[in-house]
Amino acid sequence: MNTGRRETLIKLIHVARNQARTCSCGRLSFENSCPTCGKATKKMPEFWYRSILEAMGGADTCAMIDTEGLQKVMDTFDKAGFRKLKPKSRRKTAYQMLPIVRKEAEKLLGEHWNDRINGYVWKKYGRDDISECKYEELRDVFGFIHRTAKYESRRVGEGA
Repeated sequence: MNTGRRETLIKLIHVARNQARTCSCGRLSFENSCPTCGKATKKMPEFWYRSILEAMGGADTCAMIDTEGLQKVMDTFDKAGFRKLKPKSRRKTAYQMLPIVRKEAEKLLGEHWNDRINGYVWKKYGRDDISECKYEELRDVFGFIHRTAKYESRRVGEGA
C-alpha cells in the first residue's frame, strides 16, 4: 500500500477544501466569482464537502476512503480549478531590486558609490552599468555592498 501517496492526497484535499467556493447556481469553484453565472461565490459549506467525499469516495471522512477514492475526490477538485491555482511568487524582479540596491549602496558606500558599484559589475559580469544586471547578479551586488561596508568599518576601527 502506498501510504505516502495517500497522505499527500489527504493533505491536498484538505487544502482544496479550505480554498473551495460555491455559487448559488450549484457550481464548485476556486474563484471569487462563478465562472458560469458570474455571481459572487461563498466559502464551501461543510455539508457540501462531506457530500463530495461521500459521492466520490464512499465515506464522509478522508480517513475512511481508500487511495482510489481519494484520487476521485481530488479529481473533482481539479476539474473545478484547484490545480490551476498558482502560488504567489515572493521573489522580486530585477526591476524591483535595482532601487533597493542603489539606495543601500548610497547609504553604505559613501560619495563615489556609483563608480564603485559599476566597477564591481564590470569586473565580475562584464556589464557597463548596474541597471543591466539580472536579478541574481543584483543579489550578489547587494552582498558586495554589505561585505565592503563591513570591511571598511572594521578597517577604521568602528567594529561591525
